Amino acid sequence: MLPEDLFAKLVADQTTSDHPWSAAARRWEMLAVFNQLWETYMLTSSGDVFIDRDEGVLSPANLEQRKVAHVQAARRYLQLRYLMPERPPAARACPLCDGSGEVISDGRRTLCGPPCNSKGWVTNE
Repeated sequence: MLPEDLFAKLVADQTTSDHPWSAAARRWEMLAVFNQLWETYMLTSSGDVFIDRDEGVLSPANLEQRKVAHVQAARRYLQLRYLMPERPPAARACPLCDGSGEVISDGRRTLCGPPCNSKGWVTNE
């Protein structure tokens, strides 16, 4: 799914940074794309998603977690924009973020969670 050289560069850049997720990226040699509470979502070059719960074991992501990870990767890395799902014609703007994929909380801009998970749109499904 991801060209190996691009994936390797993204992981290498993350592992050498002072980003809070760099330790998980180094540990698993995957790209950390999302973090919530005690979980870090890790992306492989094939597009698979695993979750690091700081237990020393990776767990495979379920379908919804995989979707969240792909959207987060697409929003964080321009080179991974193709992972963003296509907006269906019947979709409407998210009522929480007004279609931006971001919300302001305590004066800080953060990615919108459910119902859109930072896509900026929702469906009736």
